[in-house]
Amino acid sequence: MDQQLDLDLPADEALADLVEGWSRRVRAHKTTGTIHPRRAASEARLREVLPQEFADGDHWHVLSAGDVDALSFAAHLLATRQADYMLMSTWHLAKDDIERLHGWLADGTVRHCDAYVGEIFRSSYPTEYGALCSTLRPHGGRVATFRNHSKVFCIACGPERFTIESSANVNTNPRCENTVLTKDATLYAHHKRYFDEIHAFNAHEFPAWTARP
Repeated sequence: MDQQLDLDLPADEALADLVEGWSRRVRAHKTTGTIHPRRAASEARLREVLPQEFADGDHWHVLSAGDVDALSFAAHLLATRQADYMLMSTWHLAKDDIERLHGWLADGTVRHCDAYVGEIFRSSYPTEYGALCSTLRPHGGRVATFRNHSKVFCIACGPERFTIESSANVNTNPRCENTVLTKDATLYAHHKRYFDEIHAFNAHEFPAWTARP
């Protein structure tokens, strides 16, 4: 049950009491750097508006309305580099996305990957869930189900650390979506630490899983 405000306490003390109860579940991180606004209507257009090399601390803000989902941004990075580790969080993903991920793991483009999905993904999309588990498990990854609606990628490529934060899931939705791609090691660590600590509903299916450095 959600924690409630104690109406017998003064308002400021009641709020402080509520915030303390959520302190372990909420994290914040402030970043600085140059902001680059862009627009894209397709994955091909995304390749035109984003560079291949990124400066540390830069934030690339992209508004899109077409075949640009969160995986498109990961694909842009992986077109010119290999990922030692990739974390992806999404509410939903489709068969084609899993096949693309399978290809990256098979050819070494991505060495290790963990996936975080919504709590209904396992029951509502059992075929996709099974395929995702079969794709990640041989490479030491896990599929974690929990009360999730975040769309985040953390990608480590050698010394480079990228974070992709998006309104878009890992499946194409032809609506306006906003995404921020940031190259920043501390932001990467901020997100990765949170997801590493998730206690998944299906943890028993990945008993040997351990977080990657």
